[in-house]
Amino acid sequence: MKPNFIDWLLTRTNENSAVGDLARDMAKDTNLPNKNSGYPRLYKHLTRCNACNGALNALSTAWDQYKAEHA
Repeated sequence: MKPNFIDWLLTRTNENSAVGDLARDMAKDTNLPNKNSGYPRLYKHLTRCNACNGALNALSTAWDQYKAEHA
């Protein structure tokens, strides 16, 4: 079964990369949207939290990786 994007992203917390940094931040985020949320809702959440461009770019990279793995 295909994991939802947030669950998939949270498996990346041990990575030494921008995606790993994002995953660690999201793991600590008590206001994270519903786990069934996809890229648009997470992007909106991050912009509302005044996330830096690096975090937004990491989200885009993570989304591309997720789509490639679960096409």
